[in-house]
Parts: sequence; structure tokens; C-alpha cells
Amino acid sequence: MRRVHIFLELRIASARRREEKNKTRFPFLASRFGRALTYVFIGSLAFVLGVKFARKYDSWYTCVAGGYQMAAGCLLFTSYLCASSGDAGEYNAYRHLPGEPV
Repeated sequence: MRRVHIFLELRIASARRREEKNKTRFPFLASRFGRALTYVFIGSLAFVLGVKFARKYDSWYTCVAGGYQMAAGCLLFTSYLCASSGDAGEYNAYRHLPGEPV
């Protein structure tokens, strides 16, 4: 049991190091706006390639996956427009009167 625990701790530490490395390698993925643009771009590529594939082999799964990816990117972009990065939760500061519990 102890070996499993140590193994899991090493895996978590490795994943955290990889995450930090990817943030420096792809800094645009650190914000919702960058992720939204990436989702829309990759989704549009998948959708177009899916249409070409579907015309030849009559399988629309790639088109559907590309459409979902673009929709997720549009939702992320919309959420960024509603509350840009760093402003999320700021509205709660004005909802409560002074002296009331938050």
C-alpha cells in the first residue's frame, strides 16, 4: 500500500511539472481567451477535414466532434467577454452590505 502511495505522489508531482512546463511553452493557453481561440481553430480544422472524410466514407463523427469543439470555444469566448480573466467573482464584493457575512 505504501508503494502505491509513493507512486501516486510521484505521478502527481510529474504532472504538475509538466503543467508548469506547458505554461511557459504555450503561454496563450493560460487564459480563457487563448484557449477559446485555440478550440475554435482546432475545431474548424477538424470540421473541415471531417466534411472531406464524410463525403468519401459517409461517416460524420469527425464533423460532429469539430462542431462540439468550436461550440466549446465560442462558449469560452463568450464567458471571457462577460467576465475577463481576473474579474471573475468581483461582483460578489458589491452584493453584500457591510457587516453582513459573505
